[in-house]
Amino acid sequence: MMELARNDLLVGLCALGLLHVTWGLRLGAFNLKIFGTSKASKPDVVETIAKVISRYDIILLMEIRDITGTAASVLQEKLQKHKDVTSVYGFEISDRLGRTKSKEEYVFIYRKDRGISVVDKYHYDDGDEATKEDTFEREPFIVRFNSNRTVVPDFSLVAIHTNPTKALGEIKSLLDVYHDVKQRWKTNDVIILGDLNADCTYVRKSHWPTIDIRNQPEFYWPIGDEVDTTVTDTDCAYDRFIIAGTRLRNSVLNNSVGIYNFQKQYKLSKEQALNVSDHFPIELELKEKMAVGEGANTTFNMAVVVLSTLFVAKMCLC
Repeated sequence: MMELARNDLLVGLCALGLLHVTWGLRLGAFNLKIFGTSKASKPDVVETIAKVISRYDIILLMEIRDITGTAASVLQEKLQKHKDVTSVYGFEISDRLGRTKSKEEYVFIYRKDRGISVVDKYHYDDGDEATKEDTFEREPFIVRFNSNRTVVPDFSLVAIHTNPTKALGEIKSLLDVYHDVKQRWKTNDVIILGDLNADCTYVRKSHWPTIDIRNQPEFYWPIGDEVDTTVTDTDCAYDRFIIAGTRLRNSVLNNSVGIYNFQKQYKLSKEQALNVSDHFPIELELKEKMAVGEGANTTFNMAVVVLSTLFVAKMCLC
């Protein structure tokens, strides 16, 4: 009887989410692999993408390719109507970027109901595209966020999707982008994120000593070279975070960095997963402040969560 009661309690606490308590703002970056009107017309694919997005407080989406401008709207509508979503979302969409007719948009989606707001934004000026003297295939889109919950309340996110064949040069130039953000907004709390194509044939091990933004101690690359961020049979760490600022770096929660394997989590076949994307999202969590001055209920609820978790942990060790 005691064993049955203990199992019931464990199941109940699991259902309430008390065995996986997180106190962080979850940040993600996800290359959607040519998300246009064709992919937006596939209900199963859009459903999976909406489920993935709903995990995050802020997420960067890449490879939005749609000259009509409707694909992002379809995704936005699906997200707001998703059965598991009760959040209020904000969207920041870049210009259509690229040197060829195949242009892409960066899209930041963030949760307004979690106290997240946009302070400012801009596109990095990397030179004249008309004369092909620009540095990036798709110049970085930079958004400055404010979060009233995080230990570091004000931080800037730099979206980048490099040209695979020019990845080495573009990654090197991200140092200039960082200095531009730092000078413009007088902050060094910056995260560069996206599909950097930073591995395998595009950036080899022999290249790393030549990349300043990789070697300077000011910058932290939490996604290791050994991590596979691809859905395909390749084993490449294409997608990365680059974190600057001691406070911001120290606010990354332990064990929160990695990929989100939606294929495994949603029990999809390889074909079904590849219909969604050939990349897994990368993710991390930033520490949130402990609730202070919000009344006795907040303190009581937090105590219940902590004590329940400790109680379950103790039983698990028995």
